[in-house]
Amino acid sequence: MTETSLLAGQGALSEYYDWFAASRPGDILVYWRGDLNADREFAPDSSVVDNDERIKRLSLHAVATAIRRDAQRGSLNLTQIRHGDSDYTYRATRKATQIEAASRLLSV
Repeated sequence: MTETSLLAGQGALSEYYDWFAASRPGDILVYWRGDLNADREFAPDSSVVDNDERIKRLSLHAVATAIRRDAQRGSLNLTQIRHGDSDYTYRATRKATQIEAASRLLSV
């Protein structure tokens, strides 16, 4: 079991897919620290955020959406650790696929 941290930004979605493909059951991806719902929402054409921040937030939104989709499909367990008000660590733990679970049963 390993823990990997993902930085939101250009290429983060690709890095998530690479992690997902290489991960084993029990591996953990830490994909955000903050308030996910608040941090991923903003007006894309807003002049309030600069271009780097816009890329970071769009990346976060894409990664969070992909992770939620994979969790709904049963491939991930999602957890969060609360550090304080609006301060959480968001984690995705890889679950065994049916094939992986069956192969472990057969190997025992």
